[in-house]
Amino acid sequence: MINWDEVTFIIDKYFRTVSVPSKGKIAGVRKDRDVNVIIFQVPAEYKGTDLTNFSIRVNYVNANNEVNYATITDIIENGEVIKFAWLLTYDVTQYKGTVKFSVDMFKTAHGGTILQDFHSTIATMEVLDGQDANEHIDPEDTTDILTHLEDELTDHATVLETEMTNHKDDLENELRQYADEREATMQDLADQAAASATSARNEASRAQAYAVNASNSATQADTAKRQAQTLAQEAYSERLKAQQAANNAAASAEQAQESVDNMKYFELYVDENGHLIYAYTTNLSGLDFNIKDHKNLEVIIDG
Repeated sequence: MINWDEVTFIIDKYFRTVSVPSKGKIAGVRKDRDVNVIIFQVPAEYKGTDLTNFSIRVNYVNANNEVNYATITDIIENGEVIKFAWLLTYDVTQYKGTVKFSVDMFKTAHGGTILQDFHSTIATMEVLDGQDANEHIDPEDTTDILTHLEDELTDHATVLETEMTNHKDDLENELRQYADEREATMQDLADQAAASATSARNEASRAQAYAVNASNSATQADTAKRQAQTLAQEAYSERLKAQQAANNAAASAEQAQESVDNMKYFELYVDENGHLIYAYTTNLSGLDFNIKDHKNLEVIIDG
């Protein structure tokens, strides 16, 4: 169980320096093994970069100048700061003297490519001398950097395998979701196309009806035109007949007038008994004749 309220090494947000408190200056006594825990605190955000999803590693050089690193797995954060714990292993305190260390926070892509990296400056702690009755170090109890690296690579491979499995599942889910969305989109497009086709058919039917109505109207108009032409011709014929009748009436009137005019040129002579004894005309259709001694003709004179 880690006590997160222990003495804390604070990494400055701006200068990246590691503040080592007085009670934290001693890393332990030579040959301590997995008994001392160092608590670090770092801001959760650095210049707009979220550090909460970064991997954390402590790089160190022990008093014998042996280089190694520790991968951090115990991490907590509250939105403002990140705290993590470094358990000091045997190779850290194996030798008396100064231990140098720094913090490395990084973000990688699949395959291990480093995308972002955040480092602290180098800080130091002291390992004090102690007395051990058995100075012999069993090779099985020592850990060099190659063995440590091999373990780390194995752990890292396991993590990558898990991530790849999760990534595969996520990818399959994304592809399935994308396929469903595309299917829904295609169905919507098909429905819209069907609706458009139905609308087009309806419009075509209405256009056809309009065309039939227009054709019928044109036929009716043509029939009406022909009827009007026929009526006009009949009216024209009637007009000609009326004109001819008027002309005939005018000729008859003219003849009647001529007859009346001609009557004016008769001179009649009758006796006391009303018998025509003499008639004379000077103009009757251009003819001259005399009527004499027609006693058998009787002329009745009114008045």
